[in-house]
Amino acid sequence: MNFLRKLNENFEEYVCVILFSLMTFFTFSQVLARFVFNFSLAWTEELGRYAFVWLVYMAAAAAIKHARHIRVEILIVLFKGKLRSLMFIVADTIWLIFSLYLVRDGITVVSMVMGHGQTSPAVGVPMGWIYTIIPFGFAIMSLRLIQRLFTDIKSLFRAPSSQPEV
Repeated sequence: MNFLRKLNENFEEYVCVILFSLMTFFTFSQVLARFVFNFSLAWTEELGRYAFVWLVYMAAAAAIKHARHIRVEILIVLFKGKLRSLMFIVADTIWLIFSLYLVRDGITVVSMVMGHGQTSPAVGVPMGWIYTIIPFGFAIMSLRLIQRLFTDIKSLFRAPSSQPEV
């Protein structure tokens, strides 16, 4: 149980550290090969690019988990108290619906790309595996949004004296 709790609390951060380290290693290797040894490694550039794309999706999920994501807050700023909390719930619900839609469409895209048999130019990895970050990333984002919604709904029905001002 402790392992699952730790994984829930730090999954995105662990994955982001690994992906950022890989991206840095691949980019450094490419620069080193090009400017020191005077030849280019095509696979390092490609893998660095894929690590960066995966990093963006995982960092977006981490931003949702920590409530550090970018959002339009004009309606939220106008209200106070329970109405403000309700606006957070409405905004996160709309975002959740959009994320679930992208999970579904992402699966469709991955299936289509897998069906075409396209591979990456330098490494030869099936591009469908690269595209799996779309449904996977939005599924993680959806999970974090659901967790936030449960927390927000619980705080909405708490006694007014114990409800923190958002």
